[in-house]
Amino acid sequence: MESAWPTLFRIALGITRNRATAEDATQEACALILQSIRSLRRPSSFNTWAARILIREARRAMRQEPLQPEPAALDDPQEKQADSIDIARALSRLPVGEREVVVLRYFADFNSKEIAAALGVPRGTIRFRLFLARRRLRSLLVAGERNEYVPSSQEPSHDSL
Repeated sequence: MESAWPTLFRIALGITRNRATAEDATQEACALILQSIRSLRRPSSFNTWAARILIREARRAMRQEPLQPEPAALDDPQEKQADSIDIARALSRLPVGEREVVVLRYFADFNSKEIAAALGVPRGTIRFRLFLARRRLRSLLVAGERNEYVPSSQEPSHDSL
């Protein structure tokens, strides 16, 4: 579990946007993983299986503890540069479904097949969510460069796309 902790924590932090909530979700997920490791049929799919458990726990933790997000909480704050902070803030403004696929793709290096398995949705849905997330991130980052505030009501939603 020690070797899996950093990746699992990074995924949880990217999804929950709060260090304490991410730690709780990662600890709960690790306990569940250890309890049910014998049910894992294919050891080669451990990362996807563990991510699925973690995502479920992160979602549960977010429902139970609606804490405020911590901007730029993806890594050690001393190592942050301005661009990383902007990206973290933009990422925190994504809807949770889009944020999950971005975190799994770019922070955990999962491919679309692994993300689909972890989230239990079709690969086409993953590709579409990534498309939407990239487009939304781009508009948020461009607005941030211009020091513009993009209120939530002006952000494109799944319904309007």
